[in-house]
Amino acid sequence: MSTVTKDFLDQALHEFMAADRGFRGAFNAAVTRRRLGEILISLRERAGLTVADVAQRMNCTRARVVRLEEGADVRVSTLGRYLDAIRTV
Repeated sequence: MSTVTKDFLDQALHEFMAADRGFRGAFNAAVTRRRLGEILISLRERAGLTVADVAQRMNCTRARVVRLEEGADVRVSTLGRYLDAIRTV
């Protein structure tokens, strides 16, 4: 991405966030969910498991696990099932 495009996008994002508290809250929530997904992927990989392994352990589809790892909005109970599924001890 060119510097001009990046600068324009950064400026536009800054303006949206300053003008609309709802947008700022939604954006921050999305960033938090995305970060959680990155952490889940790291934990799964460290446990030596594939998406298919986790899906089988959770008794759900691989697509559901991928959505979770991509930062989909998730219930605490689903997060708990995921963490149980990657537990290796």
